[in-house]
Amino acid sequence: MEEPKGKPALIKLKDWHTLPSDDLRFGYSQHKKQSDELYQYYKQQGKIFDMTAWLKQSA
Repeated sequence: MEEPKGKPALIKLKDWHTLPSDDLRFGYSQHKKQSDELYQYYKQQGKIFDMTAWLKQSA
């Protein structure tokens, strides 16, 4: 059985620019557009899962 991991370190919004480039928080810190545009960008890149579209398909 795996040992429980400790609580992850909290990274403040002002420090998101220091995260690895594959972290979505880093992308958010670098993106100058509105959050809706950022969501669409991530969706097109396949970095997030579109749960709404998936639910509509399964109904």
